[in-house]
Amino acid sequence: MLGLAWIQAPGAAPAGPARMAAEQPRPPAAQPAGPAQSLPPGPAAAVRAYYRALDRRDFTAAWQALSPPVRTAFGGRAAWERGFADTLASRPSAVRVSTRDGTATVRHALLATDAAPCGRVMRRYALTWTLQRTATGWRATAVRGVLRSPATACAGSVGPE
Repeated sequence: MLGLAWIQAPGAAPAGPARMAAEQPRPPAAQPAGPAQSLPPGPAAAVRAYYRALDRRDFTAAWQALSPPVRTAFGGRAAWERGFADTLASRPSAVRVSTRDGTATVRHALLATDAAPCGRVMRRYALTWTLQRTATGWRATAVRGVLRSPATACAGSVGPE
């Protein structure tokens, strides 16, 4: 099960952003010297880092990406971790970012793969993150998700789910 704050009603359309752009792959850039090296990653990179931390079971790193109100909405750390007990992988895709005045909105699809008694099941979600720029990087101030497809049947399973 994915530990998300389900604030938005299923099927509700999110509010349109001020500026919307699909995330484009960037060619590797030369590493600048000096203070520019310490710049925090962008909002899309922060969201991807959150999922990579979850996939590594590095709950401390993932938890740090969430602001206190988001942590509370998830029911505290123990409840949030239990929400990922069966999660094997979380793959964001179709990432879109809009920014305004130090705040970013990151919208993306998520394919979550969970362990189940019959094997592995997959679910698709649509997520919207609101992030605030801080001195140390981007931090989630809200996370909303909508289940877009129920769990797929385990490979080799017979009958309905």
